[in-house]
Amino acid sequence: MTVALLNGSGVATGRTAVTDANGNVSFAGLAPGSYEVSVTTPAGTIAKQMTNVMTPTTLASGQTGNAIEGVYAPATFTTHVFFDTNANAIQDAGDTNLAGVTVALLNGNGVATGQTAITDANGNVSFTGLVPGSYEVAVTTPAGDTITTTTNVMTPTTLLAGQTATAIEGVTKPVGFTSGTTGLTIGYWKQHQSQWDGVSDGISPDALYALPNHGQSGPGGAVGVLLGDLNGNGVTDNGETTLFLSLRAAQELIDPSMFKGSDAHQILLKQLIAAQLNIDNGAHAPGWLPGSAVVGTDMISEAVKWLRGMGPFIGYADQSTGNVEKYGTAGVLDTGTSGNVDFNTSTLKFAVGTLSTSSSAWTQALTVDLTNHIALSGNDLANALQAFNSDGTQLIVSNTGASIAWGGTGTPTDVHSNTSSGVWAVLKDAGIIHG
Repeated sequence: MTVALLNGSGVATGRTAVTDANGNVSFAGLAPGSYEVSVTTPAGTIAKQMTNVMTPTTLASGQTGNAIEGVYAPATFTTHVFFDTNANAIQDAGDTNLAGVTVALLNGNGVATGQTAITDANGNVSFTGLVPGSYEVAVTTPAGDTITTTTNVMTPTTLLAGQTATAIEGVTKPVGFTSGTTGLTIGYWKQHQSQWDGVSDGISPDALYALPNHGQSGPGGAVGVLLGDLNGNGVTDNGETTLFLSLRAAQELIDPSMFKGSDAHQILLKQLIAAQLNIDNGAHAPGWLPGSAVVGTDMISEAVKWLRGMGPFIGYADQSTGNVEKYGTAGVLDTGTSGNVDFNTSTLKFAVGTLSTSSSAWTQALTVDLTNHIALSGNDLANALQAFNSDGTQLIVSNTGASIAWGGTGTPTDVHSNTSSGVWAVLKDAGIIHG
């Protein structure tokens, strides 16, 4: 930085110097008198601290005067809003930028800074000249629209000097929400085991027999429940992460008269079994758009990953794990009454032992969706599944599988696109997960 020496009246003395690697410069050999210094602040920076800069200072014989200037490169927080015509949570062909949307800048604690702006014709707004620190943005979603995706909206973001952060919100106009097949409770499936035993009596529908392979999804055509089968076709395909349970094991695990303890494995498994039966029975999978490849972090797949000890549900400080697999084929809960089996259908015990509900695997939330800042624990996953298995009173999916919402006795609320970001947004808004 260039520094100039002036006399006490602000007139140039002709002496200038450039700061060294330590940010210092000295004008030595001065006659006693009054002096000032002026600093050429670097382009693109803002002076934050000024001490004795452009201030007359009288120097006596042998005296040293000091001046200080602190500068910073201002940060920027931009926001982009678009209309997500096909509600696929991505701005692609046919999706337009949305002008006229109000965006507010908040500090990192969610307190208004007083700065608001309106998106321009490109759907953008920028808050510039910010002091480095933590900020959030809040978007006033247009009335009648629903959110399909968000990135860094209402999320504390730390901005360093000169850094730019970007927030994105996609919205769409719902065409009306018609509930699809209801997610039935654990109690229902326990009391109606004849409706999912893989046998057709020609009278009552059977959720497993109705599948293309009649529920014969296990090794050698064994009948059972294929957890994680999002499209409900009885096989692992389309990028699915699955775990097969034999019919006997599934019927035992879902039965509260057989399991009365607090094994976290069984707590989550029974909710997941009910959720998969609901999908096999015609309900759409929460967080997955029908026909799309399984590449997101939908609710069912994340629960399967937790039970298989897959990322991100690994590396807990107490070495705990949700993994129920120990022997045999990966993706199959090996069962039997003796020998090396994952689950003994006679003793009702897992080979990996009991998982405490105070363990880190059950209580500690790990990030599953970095973009949308979603973190989940085993307990969160169980609560989310239970919200789906609620007879349509809580988490509900539309009849087309395109939308997801919060149910109840009246009109569904908090409607989102049935994507991974959509399902977690609904659950977070409802206080089911901590996010």
